[in-house]
Amino acid sequence: MATSRATVVPMKMAQMNVAQVSNPGADFRIVEREIPEPGAVDRADDKIAALVREFVSSSGPGVLSRRAG
Repeated sequence: MATSRATVVPMKMAQMNVAQVSNPGADFRIVEREIPEPGAVDRADDKIAALVREFVSSSGPGVLSRRAG
C-alpha cells in the first residue's frame, strides 16, 4: 500500500515597489518590499492620529485643528 507525503512549499509574499530616500537630500531609490498584512497600516494610522490629537490639544490657542473653522 503506497502512502503519499505532502510537500510543504513556502509561499512567496506579495511584493511591491516603493520609492525610498535614505537620507535628507539623497536621491530616490526604487526598492522591493513585502506588502503589509491587512490591518497593520490601520494600527499605524491610529497611533499617528492619537499623537496628532495629543499635540494639537497640548499646543493651546492659535493652533488650528480639523474642528476649527
